[in-house]
Amino acid sequence: MNRQGLTLVEVLVALALIAITFVVLANSQVANLRLTRDAELTSVAMQFANDILEDTSQRVLENFSHYLNCPGAEGCSGEWSKGTFTATHSVQEAGSSYLLSGLIRVDVVVEGPASVSISHYVSCMDTDPPPTIKNPGVCAGGGS
Repeated sequence: MNRQGLTLVEVLVALALIAITFVVLANSQVANLRLTRDAELTSVAMQFANDILEDTSQRVLENFSHYLNCPGAEGCSGEWSKGTFTATHSVQEAGSSYLLSGLIRVDVVVEGPASVSISHYVSCMDTDPPPTIKNPGVCAGGGS
C-alpha cells in the first residue's frame, strides 16, 4: 500500500515530544532566573557588608586605643538597615596571645533575602602615625 503523509498516532507522539521538550526548557529557564536573582541578592548583601566593614575598620584605625577596650566601649557594636537587609557589626580585641596582640577583629553579619557574614582584622601597624621602635604608639597596648 502506498502511504502518503503521517498517521494521527505519529503526529500525537511528535507533539507530545515537543511539549515535553518545551516544559523541560521552561523549567530550566525558571531555575536560571531564580539562581540569577539569588546571586543578585547575595551581591547586594555582600556590598552592604563590605561598606559597613570598611567604615567600621576606618573608625577603628582612627581611634585604635579606644577600640582595644571592646566589648564595653562605645561603638563596639551597631545595627543598620538598607531596604530589606539588616546588618550588625561587632568590634573586639582579637585575643591576648602573642600572635593576636595588636589586632582588633571586626565582624559584620547581614540578614535579609540573602545573608552574608564577613570578618576583618585591623592591625595597630596600620595606624597613623605608624608605630616605630622608639614610639610604638598603640601597638604598645597603652595607646600613644
